[in-house]
Amino acid sequence: MKYLFILFSIFIISCSNELSDDMIDIIEDPKAILSFRVISCEAAIDPSCQNATPIDLASVYLFESENDQTYGEYIQQGLTNMEGRLILNNITPGTYYYTIQNDTLSEMDVIIAQSNVTHNIEIIFAE
Repeated sequence: MKYLFILFSIFIISCSNELSDDMIDIIEDPKAILSFRVISCEAAIDPSCQNATPIDLASVYLFESENDQTYGEYIQQGLTNMEGRLILNNITPGTYYYTIQNDTLSEMDVIIAQSNVTHNIEIIFAE
């Protein structure tokens, strides 16, 4: 019984020091998350936008360069949901440009995505 306990202990120690392939991928290639929220508010009545209205079905385009943004060559695209939200996962860290638009509104900007970070981007269209 004593030898079985020692053998079992060695097995646990040796297993805990090994990294699985999935864990190595996470360490070597950490990703970022871009979380967009697109809202509209009436600035004259609600200057702090506490009662903002979510903008659903706004198109969000992500570009690798300003030149790509100019020519509409996006790498990811999505639509905001009923809460005005869209999440883009598995973004390689780096500098990105984005455009958000719907039938009447448009916004362009730049974001620097950092590894293992969720970037919360709130776009407010004031009326």
